[in-house]
Amino acid sequence: MSLIDRILNHEALRDDPLVITDVGASDGIPAQWRPLARHAVGIGFDPDPREVQILRREQRRFRRWIFSPCVVTTDPDQSRATIFATRSPFCSSTLRPSPALQDWVFSDLFAVEKSVEVPSQTLAQVLEQNGLIRIDWLKCDTQGTDLRIYESLPASLRHRMHVVEFEPGLLDAYEGEDKAFEVLRAMEKEPFWLAGLEVNRTPRGAVDAARRVLGERGAAFYRDFGPGAPGWVNARYLRRIVNGPALDLRDILLGWLFATMNRQAMVAFEVAEMGAARSADPIFLDMVASAECQMRRPLWRRFTQWPGFLRRRLRARLAEARK
Repeated sequence: MSLIDRILNHEALRDDPLVITDVGASDGIPAQWRPLARHAVGIGFDPDPREVQILRREQRRFRRWIFSPCVVTTDPDQSRATIFATRSPFCSSTLRPSPALQDWVFSDLFAVEKSVEVPSQTLAQVLEQNGLIRIDWLKCDTQGTDLRIYESLPASLRHRMHVVEFEPGLLDAYEGEDKAFEVLRAMEKEPFWLAGLEVNRTPRGAVDAARRVLGERGAAFYRDFGPGAPGWVNARYLRRIVNGPALDLRDILLGWLFATMNRQAMVAFEVAEMGAARSADPIFLDMVASAECQMRRPLWRRFTQWPGFLRRRLRARLAEARK
């Protein structure tokens, strides 16, 4: 049994399993969740009927699967919400697309085909209805409302999470959206640290101009493969385990697991040492050893590159000597 499976089968997690939640799960669950799914409670939301079948199929992966065809709202008294259904289901939102999108080649994906009323719930309501008291990994991709959904949760829920992911915009895609700079500023006050930030790019320019030059099909290819400008980011936060608030063994196990999954070997090592100091369970010594191996691995990889590096330096010096 792998160390990850041993952790997820540990008595600290056996009766209190991992809870992973995807708000705006149009494209199925993330690949990173698949090794975790059979040990976890999964919660998926997507009100767009074009994507429902994808999410319903995910239930076979999970220990327990909860799917809600509702939009997540921040208002507990709101039972219905309006969705602006766009040409691409990945761009549908409770916010209306911005007129400023006309400056970007992918603006046609945001064309509103219809507006529909759908059921809505808060995250806290869904947890309560399903007898859950926590979320361990929250992924938000709600097209403009990620931060407000996170902040609508009580601090007792937010601060017990281990991983929080957002996909906020840099460009003006929706009216009144939560932008990337607002997410970065707000999360500085939360007990998390920024473990990953990926900038996504998309070509700037009017789609009509692209069609005049390249034709319909060429404009579509340019939208996907043309040189782009920064458009939005994927931001991933990990909970502060070391020097954080009082933690139980469950927190330490998951802190190591998520640091390891995010290739943060030094953090994983520190968390594992904390667990070994608190418990005689041999799993923590195995976690320490695994983190040590991960810390050494990139150094050995660099070491194997030294011969080539030295040869290049020698050739450069010989070339200088001949001048």
